[in-house]
Amino acid sequence: MTPLVLIRHGATDWNADGRIQGRSDPPLSAAGRRAVAAWRLPEEMTGPGAEDWTWLTSPLERAPPPPCCGPSRPPGPSRR
Repeated sequence: MTPLVLIRHGATDWNADGRIQGRSDPPLSAAGRRAVAAWRLPEEMTGPGAEDWTWLTSPLERAPPPPCCGPSRPPGPSRR
């Protein structure tokens, strides 16, 4: 079985306001940017063999691939 890891996007001002974001794309808040920059993955996901992982990311600006995850590709058409 293929493992699946989900990483939630960082916080936005809409999160703080309790607003539902759906397909809207508010930017990350300052706190969200700090949180994303601090994310780290377990060693087994970054050490030897990590080059075999494929990272899929949302095309939304609020869901950039965090530095801990290396290169990624969007799962479909991207606005980037």
